[in-house]
Amino acid sequence: MKNKTTAAVLAILLVLNFNAQKDFISKYNIKDFVSNNIELIENLNPEKNKDRRKFEMKLLQHRLKNSGIIANYLFEIRLKGELKKKMSDNKNFIKIRNRNMISNGVILIATLGSLGLTIQDPLFGFLVSILFIYPSAIVLAIIPQIGTRKIRAQLLKDYFLSISSANTN
Repeated sequence: MKNKTTAAVLAILLVLNFNAQKDFISKYNIKDFVSNNIELIENLNPEKNKDRRKFEMKLLQHRLKNSGIIANYLFEIRLKGELKKKMSDNKNFIKIRNRNMISNGVILIATLGSLGLTIQDPLFGFLVSILFIYPSAIVLAIIPQIGTRKIRAQLLKDYFLSISSANTN
């Protein structure tokens, strides 16, 4: 019974891996989105909240229409991979990556500090962690994330314009 279950799980993982290997741009019809919304993309001002919301809603509607609800959840994961592959030298990608690293570092340090205190004295460590360490860590982790929506909108604009220029060549 265990061998059949293991074989079934491996077969499912193999199928999922092949599906994940499909071309991201064609899978989600990003080229169509770019060509249909090129004016919106070119005129996007990441500093304006109204422009960012309109852009994000158009992209979401396109994804849901062309990919369905389940595939929409995988979109962000695949988009991050695509941006990492194609835009890793872009200054906005570097800014977002650095801000995420700072936030993750703060959470890691807080977790290790809390763990150290809890090992020494469980009750005292729990109270100090809940009352002081975690609230401070949450605030310190959120601070670098302020403004990343503007940076991400500019990164997506640059990425979509690069796709658009690749289509015209």
